[in-house]
Amino acid sequence: MTERQQQALSFVRRFWEENEHSPSYRDVADALNTHPSNAHRIIRDLLKDGFLYVPPGRARSIYPLEIWQSLRGKS
Repeated sequence: MTERQQQALSFVRRFWEENEHSPSYRDVADALNTHPSNAHRIIRDLLKDGFLYVPPGRARSIYPLEIWQSLRGKS
């Protein structure tokens, strides 16, 4: 995992803890001080590597995998 991916994953987890909902791609971009398209690429890579879950076609739906599983009743 790259440093930027680690920063993004930490931000998404922290955002969930503080707000109890998903951040937007712009929230992630602002936290990383980068462009939203770059944040989207980082999130996509974390999704491919199994750290996040992003349901297709839903806004503000970036879930750390452990949160997604707990919301679905899986451990």
